[in-house]
Amino acid sequence: MLMKYIILFLLPLVISCGQATVKDKDVVVAGVKTKPIPALTPANVHDQFTKKGFKLDKTSSGDMVTWTSAENNEMHEFKVITTATNTDKVLSVEASVFSMLTMDQSTKDFIGDVASIPYKYADPQKAKEWAVANFEKGGHTIIGDVNFEVMINSETRRVLKISAK
Repeated sequence: MLMKYIILFLLPLVISCGQATVKDKDVVVAGVKTKPIPALTPANVHDQFTKKGFKLDKTSSGDMVTWTSAENNEMHEFKVITTATNTDKVLSVEASVFSMLTMDQSTKDFIGDVASIPYKYADPQKAKEWAVANFEKGGHTIIGDVNFEVMINSETRRVLKISAK
């Protein structure tokens, strides 16, 4: 009998904890509810690029933080911009490449590297292969509840956008 009361007492607590976890996934930014990319932090995105010599810049505005890694050389401009909350919940990642002449293997590799960032339920190899395969024509796909979109702005500019579904 005592066990019955303990179970009846604990059941609402267990149920409410599970529901709170689901609600915690949403983030409210400027009054709009949005979902962060699961288990992705700005460090997951930018550490690999700063190790390659990219310059990292961080700016804050209200509840939002923007991280930008950039690298310029005589042929290309590479940029990765991560938008996150002050609590490091990443809302989007945008990679852009601008080429002075034509797109080459290094530009495809860059977009593929950004697409392969790790997050919960990610398939980095699939994401990289998809981004490289759609580099010339553009497109949209979903991998592990995350949107991927390759946009062609011109013959010399490509953009990869990654955001939660």
